[in-house]
Amino acid sequence: MVACRSSPTVGLQNVKTIITYIIILLTATTTFALDIDPFKGPKPIAVLIQTDPWLMVIGSDMPKITIYEDGQVISLKQNEGKSPQYVHTQLSELELNEVKKRLLSFGNYTGIKRDYDLAPNVFDLPETKIFLNLNDTKLVTIVYGLMSPGTRLRAYSTFRGQEKPDELPASIKNLHNYLSNLKFGKSEEWTPKFVEVIIWSYEYAPDESIHWPKDWPGLDSPNTLKRNDAYSIFFPGNKMEQLREFLMTRKPKGAVEIGGKKWAVSGRYTFPSEPTWRNVFRPTDENRN
Repeated sequence: MVACRSSPTVGLQNVKTIITYIIILLTATTTFALDIDPFKGPKPIAVLIQTDPWLMVIGSDMPKITIYEDGQVISLKQNEGKSPQYVHTQLSELELNEVKKRLLSFGNYTGIKRDYDLAPNVFDLPETKIFLNLNDTKLVTIVYGLMSPGTRLRAYSTFRGQEKPDELPASIKNLHNYLSNLKFGKSEEWTPKFVEVIIWSYEYAPDESIHWPKDWPGLDSPNTLKRNDAYSIFFPGNKMEQLREFLMTRKPKGAVEIGGKKWAVSGRYTFPSEPTWRNVFRPTDENRN
């Protein structure tokens, strides 16, 4: 597996790699340490994630679509001329059964490898992660270089190499295509129960800092987790717009002052039962290096 593979010439990416494992550990083990359960919800039966190698916090990617055992679907809707937004759909039992049939219709997933590399001589491409847990069928696969149609690449680099790309099984191609294009007519905008605000030290920030409101959850909140030098603050989803407006006042090279210290800040939605797929996608000892 070539997870979060990046060119050695990109210095900033090395900093991001350090932050990578913070988010992996953080989302996999939070529920027992908090007064809340930010990931409470039904079990997922299908999840599709496309990573962004240029995220501020590598590994904090959110799913393109998640289908749950109770018929709930949370998906990212692309709006022409507007920013994409997450929408929620509640499927009927009949609709859910039809989706289940389609998920299992693309072939036998037995023998599918955990990792495929479609571009061994290219750095900084997204990878697609697919999770399936349906009846007796379980699938976990990560495909470097597989992207949904219309993906815009920020940057990438190539090098001369002798490695040949892996051949992707037709079943995975078809499953990816189905999940990437799955849409439902009846849906409404989705607001997560919590937003995960990830912070890490930025004491050297050259611009003036903005000050975290005192009545917001802070470093000593029972809903805040400390992970080495980083923290996760679980912020109420219904106050997400206030958080967004506050962060928009931050200067380009400015920090957010919380508890008398300067912090870099990144935010993401939390998803029901998210640790279920985060745990299975965690790097193994074999592919960490």
